[in-house]
Amino acid sequence: LVKKAQQLLFLPHFVNSFLSFSLCNRTRMAYKSIYDFSAETLEGEEVPLSIYKGKVLLIVNVATF
Repeated sequence: LVKKAQQLLFLPHFVNSFLSFSLCNRTRMAYKSIYDFSAETLEGEEVPLSIYKGKVLLIVNVATF
C-alpha cells in the first residue's frame, strides 16, 4: 500500500517536470519527440537520441543542490 501511494505521489511531479520544461523552451524550438534531442556522453561527445529509435530508452534525470 505504501509503495502504491509513493507511485501515485511521484506521477504528478514527473509529468509536471516535462510540462515545465516544454513551456520554458517553447520559444526556442518546437520538439516533436524525444528523438529530436541529443545527450552528452561522459567523454563529451554529442549523441542523438534518434539512434535509439525502436528500442527501449530509459532516461534518468538527476540533480544535486
